[in-house]
Amino acid sequence: MRITNETLFFLIGIIILLIYHLFLWYRLTYQPFSTAIGRARIMRAKWVEMVMTEQKDILAVQTLRNWTMSASFLASTAIVVGLGILNFILTTEKLSGSSQRLNFIEYNDRTLWMIKLVLLSADFFFAFFSFTLAIRHYNHAGFLLNLPISNDLTVSSVVKVVNQGAGYYARGMRGYYVSIPLTLWLFGAYWFMVGCVFLVWMLYQIDRYEDA
Repeated sequence: MRITNETLFFLIGIIILLIYHLFLWYRLTYQPFSTAIGRARIMRAKWVEMVMTEQKDILAVQTLRNWTMSASFLASTAIVVGLGILNFILTTEKLSGSSQRLNFIEYNDRTLWMIKLVLLSADFFFAFFSFTLAIRHYNHAGFLLNLPISNDLTVSSVVKVVNQGAGYYARGMRGYYVSIPLTLWLFGAYWFMVGCVFLVWMLYQIDRYEDA
C-alpha cells in the first residue's frame, strides 16, 4: 500500500510527540529533579506537609481557590471551543479556501478535513474533562487539608490527592498545547509536522529544570 505524503508527515509528527513524551516519562521516573514536573510534585508534597503540621488553613484555602479558578476558566474555554468546532462541522457546506491554498503537499479531501476538525474538537473535550477532574480533586483536597492528621488521614494521602489534581491540570494544559499542531493540520500534514517540532521544542523548555 502506497503511503501518501499526507500520511507520512502525519506519522512523523506523531512519532516526534511520542518520542519526546517517552523521554519525559523516563526523566520523571529516574531523574525527577531534572524536570519541572518532578520538582513541582516534591514541592507540593512539602507544601501539604507544612500546611497540615502548622495548621495554615487560610493559606490552603487561598491557594486552592486560585487553582480552582484557573482550572474553571480553562475548562470553560475548552468546552466552548470544542462545541464551537462541532457546530462548525455540522453547519459548514464547503472547505475553507485558505486551507486549500496553504495545503501545498496534497489536495484537501473534504472527509479528511472533517476528521481533522473532529480530532481537534476531541482534543478540547479532553482538556475540558482534565480540568474538571482537577477541580474535583482540588475541592476534595480543600476538606482534607483542614482536618487533623490521624491514622485515617496521613500527609501522604493528602499529597496524593493534591498531586492527582495537579496531574489532571497538567494534562489539560497538554491538551491546549497539542491543539497547535492539530490546528495547523487543517492546512496540511506538513504543517502538522512543523507544529509538532515547534511544540516539542516549547515543551522541552517548559519541562526541563535547571538550577539557577
